[in-house]
Amino acid sequence: MDPQKPNDRDKLIEFIAATVESMRDQMATRQELASMRDQMTTKQDLAIMRDQMAAMRDQMATRQDLEGTRQNLERTRQDLERLERKVDAGFVAVRGDIERVAVRMDVLDRSVSLRNSTLQADVSRIRSVVYLLVKDQPELVRLLGSDTA
Repeated sequence: MDPQKPNDRDKLIEFIAATVESMRDQMATRQELASMRDQMTTKQDLAIMRDQMAAMRDQMATRQDLEGTRQNLERTRQDLERLERKVDAGFVAVRGDIERVAVRMDVLDRSVSLRNSTLQADVSRIRSVVYLLVKDQPELVRLLGSDTA
């Protein structure tokens, strides 16, 4: 074998290896470019994104909006507290009225009971007197509701 031939062979192998490496690098670069291309956006995509952001911005509340809402909630809470105090005062007043009516009804009930007892006693005495007066006349005794004959 010729001493130059292995050297040429080595050069040829080195050339092939370099070419393969170069091709591999180019393919890697192409893949990176393709990957970068996939990650890149177009002007149309940016315009759509701007429109979406503008729509979102229109839907967002500002600090002033939030502060106004907080103040409205505070006013509503205060109004509810005032209303609750008025309702409580009304219930207390109604409860007092009901208690006065109950006391008055108790007084009336005792008065009517006493009057009823008095009337029952009077009717009982009158029946006794009438019975004594008509005891010899059975037809009149029947009118009193008891028949002794």
